[in-house]
Amino acid sequence: MLTNILLTLNIVLGVFIFILRLRHQREMAEVQSELAEYKGYQQRLTLLAKYDAVTELPNRENILTTLNNYLNAEEEQTVATALLIISTEEIFNSFGYDIYQQYIKTISGELINLLPKLSTLGTTTSHSLAIIIPHITRPADLINYTHAIIQLFTQEHKIGQHEIIGIINIGIAVYPNDGDDNETILRNANLALQQSIQNSPNSFMFYQTEFNQHVTQ
Repeated sequence: MLTNILLTLNIVLGVFIFILRLRHQREMAEVQSELAEYKGYQQRLTLLAKYDAVTELPNRENILTTLNNYLNAEEEQTVATALLIISTEEIFNSFGYDIYQQYIKTISGELINLLPKLSTLGTTTSHSLAIIIPHITRPADLINYTHAIIQLFTQEHKIGQHEIIGIINIGIAVYPNDGDDNETILRNANLALQQSIQNSPNSFMFYQTEFNQHVTQ
């Protein structure tokens, strides 16, 4: 009789321990799932802090940080760093947000392939792009890159049912001539952009007039 009772108690205890272990495993799995979700959320927040949510291009703060790093690296060198601000507002206004974003995602890969190594492509507003081109030694090279950018945008790109031939303007500021910090370079590139917009579609302007003289040579 006692033996049967002990056997029954052992079975009940074994089942109880099994249930506890099973519950523990489930709780651990839930904790691990929540941790993974939290890490994913943190990574998403980090991404959103540095990159555009739709195009996944570096955002304004990221561009300014990258530009600042190049400026600091080139303080003791005789090379220049250029910031190009590209207004794509005409495309944005003509086709709307969704088509515009698809267009930018499509053209950004082609755009990067046109540029020299170490260049950075990003965004500064919802309808403008920024390009950092470091280690420039000749104005003619920068002009050639800018012409190639305009040519790319003015080629036809098919996005869904839309055939897009872009209209853009570009403003360019060059370190160290146009400023010695990232905010000044950005401001002067935007000033040059406004001059380009007033000039004509699919044109570009340098902040410094001496660089603009090279355009007509």
